[in-house]
Amino acid sequence: TYIWRNRKNERKGIKIHLGIDYNVPAGTEIAMPKKGIVFHIMKDSQNNIGWGGRIIWKMEDSTYLLYGHLKQDIKLKIGQICEKGEIVGIVGGINENGNWFPHLHVQVMNQSFIDKYKKDLEEIDGYLSSDDKNLNNLINPEIIIF
Repeated sequence: TYIWRNRKNERKGIKIHLGIDYNVPAGTEIAMPKKGIVFHIMKDSQNNIGWGGRIIWKMEDSTYLLYGHLKQDIKLKIGQICEKGEIVGIVGGINENGNWFPHLHVQVMNQSFIDKYKKDLEEIDGYLSSDDKNLNNLINPEIIIF
């Protein structure tokens, strides 16, 4: 099941959650829904940014897939090809996933979204203001996941 989708504050227009959060236990292995190349890896060892371990892939269709709130002992490398079904991460516990309860954040973005952050990919967040034009550059993650 997922959480944080269609939250009350989204309807009020305060902030929009950019992905879908899947409520799964810490230690859950996470697989690739289809082939992609590792584009960016972030490890928030101090849990200051709120992501914990985070990986972004460039997918075959030129979209970008983000998995967040992972354990920070990520074994992948930038440029590595990951195949459909391959285990690519593990959902982290509170002390390693950005101080959140265990869950997987899945976010899909197009090239225009990524281009806005090309100077610092670590600035990519899981929320945007409801009037941010970059909201048009997000894709429903369920199209890739299911």
